[in-house]
Amino acid sequence: MNKSLRLIVTLVPAFIVVLLVGGDTSGYGQSKSQLLFRTDGAAFTICACEARQEVLLSQYGRYDTTRFTSLMTLALLSPIDTLVITPDAEQIEVIIAGPSDTLYELFIYADSKLEALRNFSKFNSSPASGIPQFTYSPRSESLLVQLRIEYDLDSVAGTGDDVSRILNLLHWAHTIVPHDGSSKNPDPRNALNLIKVCRDEKRGVNCRMIATILNEACLAEGFASRHVTCMPQDTTDQDCHVTNMVYVPKLGKWIYVDPTFNGYFSDGNGQLLSPSEVRERMIEGKPLVLPDDLDWNGKPKNKQEYLAYMRKNLFRFSCPLGSEAGYESRDGRRQWVYLNPTGYDSARIGRANTPVTKTKFVDYYTDDADFFWAKP
Repeated sequence: MNKSLRLIVTLVPAFIVVLLVGGDTSGYGQSKSQLLFRTDGAAFTICACEARQEVLLSQYGRYDTTRFTSLMTLALLSPIDTLVITPDAEQIEVIIAGPSDTLYELFIYADSKLEALRNFSKFNSSPASGIPQFTYSPRSESLLVQLRIEYDLDSVAGTGDDVSRILNLLHWAHTIVPHDGSSKNPDPRNALNLIKVCRDEKRGVNCRMIATILNEACLAEGFASRHVTCMPQDTTDQDCHVTNMVYVPKLGKWIYVDPTFNGYFSDGNGQLLSPSEVRERMIEGKPLVLPDDLDWNGKPKNKQEYLAYMRKNLFRFSCPLGSEAGYESRDGRRQWVYLNPTGYDSARIGRANTPVTKTKFVDYYTDDADFFWAKP
């Protein structure tokens, strides 16, 4: 894992507080020093290798300085003061938290996870052949009816618009069971049993099972929903993250929701984003806003850390072909669809793998984003 030097710059009135952190590209290490850099709040200048770039603090966006390949020093210049930083590692990432938690990002020696997204940014739109359509259980399905009644999901969701009802279900799923990434998944894997096991055994479940609970709650309330496995480029990296996408008819789109961290993304103007839109905006450096109540098991979750985590895991995706109660533990055939960006693991595209096991699994591979993100 590449070592890096990460510079986190947070705007406060009349000041930029600079925290210099050493660590690796996947998280935050021990603080080396804390500095105070004054600015007039209007603009500052990035200076490196005799090249200068003024950054307006009122302007959102990503400023890429990866062209400074022979970087020896980095200077932040303001009308009041100058801060010069000499890097001691291969990478520097500058993150500036602006108004409404919008982030500026400046990369010197590119962030490897973001570079992976940028190198594989495209998907094909040619029709996926030989893959059945995604299906969604109706709210009248017996396990969904039982879940809706037992946990009074009509009252949980409330009587507001679709977005507010979905976010109410998100908050419910986030708090109904704790997260424990090392726990064993119980069978059967439906929301009713998962909640019961957690309460009886005073335990938690992993992100996949929490997403299963939210998925079934949304289906029970009549929303088309899927849980989405978000995976990194590196196939040897076994750390993935499972979130949900729920279809909002009035918006005509899916929205991304994460019950493990009580999270969702908006664009800076209050418009909630789909998983594909989040990926695109990461690549393009457009604003991504997270809620203030982002948390893990009741403890506040660092927003920059979450963004870095999802930059890694929004490289490729998979979903069960059928969105229904207990799909992952049902008898008979279970089918998954994998969406890879164009040019990645191309040999699998258009192919179905069917391992011979007690339960028959079928994995379909495609780079057709239109098929994968199709409206229900």
